[in-house]
Amino acid sequence: MTTSQLHAPLSPRAGEWLAWLADPAPTAKPPRAPINDDDLSRLLVAAEFHGVLMTCLSSLKRPEAGKCGTLGGEGRRQEILDAGSRRSIERLSVQMLLAHHGRAVQKALEARELPFMVVKGQSFADRLYPRPTFRTYTDVDLLIPKYARSAVGDVLKEHGFELEVIDYRKNADYFEDKWILHADQNVLVEVHCDLVHNPKLRRSFHLGFDDVMEAGRGDRFDATALLLVASAHGAVGHQFDRLQHLIDVLQCARGVAGPIDVNRLRDVAKRCGLTFAIVAALDLAGRTFDDPSCRSLLAELAPRSFARVASRLLSPALVLDAQSERRPIASWRRKIFRQALRSSARRSASHPAYS
Repeated sequence: MTTSQLHAPLSPRAGEWLAWLADPAPTAKPPRAPINDDDLSRLLVAAEFHGVLMTCLSSLKRPEAGKCGTLGGEGRRQEILDAGSRRSIERLSVQMLLAHHGRAVQKALEARELPFMVVKGQSFADRLYPRPTFRTYTDVDLLIPKYARSAVGDVLKEHGFELEVIDYRKNADYFEDKWILHADQNVLVEVHCDLVHNPKLRRSFHLGFDDVMEAGRGDRFDATALLLVASAHGAVGHQFDRLQHLIDVLQCARGVAGPIDVNRLRDVAKRCGLTFAIVAALDLAGRTFDDPSCRSLLAELAPRSFARVASRLLSPALVLDAQSERRPIASWRRKIFRQALRSSARRSASHPAYS
């Protein structure tokens, strides 16, 4: 990630407002201190980087946010909101295109009776948010069993997709195939056999089709399965570098998609080596959004020692800075966190009683 792909750092006040505005259903009170129009402009740019622009624009219509960004004048505030709305519409048009092609592929897979599930972006948007547009995504993600890989690829070829060759992998199998629509390069379908892609990381933990189905007790839309995927995606795949990943976890913990079966979650997570990933996700989401549902679920799931380790490595400020020019300052914390994920998984595998 280069500096040109990072946004300008936010002031502490603007960071507080970003977290509050990004929450689709905040339980915490809004920040007391107002911000000026320049802060609001930078906040909405950051929101786009974090995948929460649509939610923030909607939240700015709440009465509690009426003074957010008005210190430079109401006219200037409206100009900033209009600019943000234009950017959100551009992203939404791509998302609608993805949804259209994604549905066509899914129907074809169902007609062939091939096993698959839609995971991450589109699945979270449909199941966890009051409006699907609040959860942006840039591709369609399918999780499949390994044996279905060739057959699923044949379906994608029939629909005009071409397999992308990724040089940096050097013939190592990342259990992830990227299919790009020949007629429109903006349309990408990623086919996963395991949501942990890096072969080195898969030695410590994994999350495949059967794992997610077990977490959902055969239901791919089950809330427990969604939380397992959201936590692994945020912790392992990104080390929580976007607010969007934490909000997926937050909405799961709140029961938006249904109740969480803690015992089933604990059992599957332990077998997959992902207990610490889930603990870290719930702990960080609870602190970032001051949410009691995350704290309650965390208390049921694992010992406090897990959460203490996570809280020493990760912080809400770290997440808020993750897409900004301050990102490199805390890169060492992300590296240590990834090592902690691996160490926890190895320890759990070596000591069956450990949880």
